[in-house]
Amino acid sequence: MNFDPSQLFDDSVTWLLQALKAGTGEGIKAAVARWFSRGDDDAEQTVLSRLDRTADVLGAAPEGPEGEGVLNSQHERWVGRFEDAYSDWDGDQQAAALEELRFLLEEHARAVGAQSGDGGVSVAGNMSIKAEGGSIAAAIINGGACIGSPS
Repeated sequence: MNFDPSQLFDDSVTWLLQALKAGTGEGIKAAVARWFSRGDDDAEQTVLSRLDRTADVLGAAPEGPEGEGVLNSQHERWVGRFEDAYSDWDGDQQAAALEELRFLLEEHARAVGAQSGDGGVSVAGNMSIKAEGGSIAAAIINGGACIGSPS
């Protein structure tokens, strides 16, 4: 059975760029550089330099649609890099690289836990919200809230 690693690469790049944009990617950069270099110190330094440049580009990107365009461009570029590196390796190297990448993503998910964007709520575990005695209960209320009969 052939495995298409495209989704794994896409997920990995999303994770990578989120960390770089947030400024929390030092450990991630090192792990990704090791993944690409496969033990070649010069290649590892090259990847680290690329990741630093990417972090700078993302950090300088404006908010809004233009910033999304920058993020999308970097995403496509890095997915291509993952695909190119993968295609250069033989079958055993490919299998090992995919396992390592899956492990990195799983470790990241465990380390980060639940996350949400601005104005959102994420829960890693259970959450209970109750309204009693005519009150309002919500994780988030955007806008006004009114208790009483509609008019």
